[in-house]
Amino acid sequence: MTAGDRQEPQQSGRLAGKLLRGSALVLVLMALLFNRYSLGLVDPNPPLDPITARGVWATQKTFVLLGLMAWLLAEVVHPTALQERLRRSFGRPRALKLLLLAILLALPLTILELALRPFTTDRLGPKSTTIFIKDPDLGWKLRPGASGHWGEVEVEINEHGLRGPALARERAPDTLRILYLGDSVTFGYNLPSYREAFPHRVEDLLEERAGLAVETINAGVGGYSPWQYEAYLRTAGLAFEPDVVVVGFVLNDVTEKFELARYGGAGEGWQLSQSYYSLDDYLAHNMAIWAALKRVGKRLRHGSSPGVAALKRELVSVEELAHKPNAPRVRKAWNATLLNLDLLATLCAENDLPLVLVAFPFTFQFQDPTRLDAPQRVLAKFCSGRGIPYLDLLPALTSHIREHELRPRDLFIDVDHPSERGSAIIAKLIADLLASEKLLGDLFDQ
Repeated sequence: MTAGDRQEPQQSGRLAGKLLRGSALVLVLMALLFNRYSLGLVDPNPPLDPITARGVWATQKTFVLLGLMAWLLAEVVHPTALQERLRRSFGRPRALKLLLLAILLALPLTILELALRPFTTDRLGPKSTTIFIKDPDLGWKLRPGASGHWGEVEVEINEHGLRGPALARERAPDTLRILYLGDSVTFGYNLPSYREAFPHRVEDLLEERAGLAVETINAGVGGYSPWQYEAYLRTAGLAFEPDVVVVGFVLNDVTEKFELARYGGAGEGWQLSQSYYSLDDYLAHNMAIWAALKRVGKRLRHGSSPGVAALKRELVSVEELAHKPNAPRVRKAWNATLLNLDLLATLCAENDLPLVLVAFPFTFQFQDPTRLDAPQRVLAKFCSGRGIPYLDLLPALTSHIREHELRPRDLFIDVDHPSERGSAIIAKLIADLLASEKLLGDLFDQ
């Protein structure tokens, strides 16, 4: 081996070491400069919130760790014991150029990715499910054939994208088929089995009472509101040939939709925010650069964030529906909701399909049911004007709670989702309504 051959790997090692040490110094310098105080100078108002501040501190530690790793790697490539290996790799001019190119590309991208994380991906909670997917007509829907956690239970979605056993599209002879439209309350959120949700409990009660086969189509999907009820019935529900449609109306049906882009908001639905529904969503949730680019694109399409902040201040809460029923924004929210319900009622009438509306309360209403029932009175007036059978669960459940000396939490697992016990009571009330209204022909004895 000539002297030139011996010097070649040494020179290569020194050059590689310099590149790595330079990278280490840049990373440590970023750790010093990227802190809460320097970021506060750039944007002092508002101050960093706790989530962002924790993300900044985590990024600083990551910068230091990567800097130490780069420095240690620089020390590794220098010893003479590795000269022969270096001669075969870094000794080639092309390899040195590739190393330089990799550092020039990877270093700024790494710094940018880490610097953006506290303001993008670190602010996102962990995804909790994969049961939802995007839909052009409905915004989102249940993924056909999916199986996964939602809430604290494992749920299975059938081939039609519904909870419960799969049914043939065509209705069998001598079979009563009921289609339920609703949100997570109808779906049976946090109930371990689909049979514990009120729609299938109604099925059991009607079969026992009428002595005929009853089929349940539970089309409840978390976060849905009346515009989606009408869209689902039009695009998929009618194909099941139901005998009657039952709408499970929850008070947040009036409020939630205004967070969606189609109603002036900036979101795509809380359900999608909790679910990996596409490769694009996965990248946006896990890569800060990708998330930042999407945010910039949205800003260019929809304008700056102050408008979104102003919109959030205009959002109506469920409590306002009961406490401030005459407030202008409450009336505006109701007008949009009743328009959607009217479209649903018209679609049912055009298809000679009986429609029933069941109003579910929020637990705060049990504090003073006669004073806080303004939302239910709005629905009662609408149903009366359209000749729609209407069941207000608030007075019925209030009587049950008082009669049995219970508390609302005995019938609900949270502010609005019925427990197994609550679901059983609600199912009986709905079954009684269906029988008493003669909606299903002469199937029931009075």
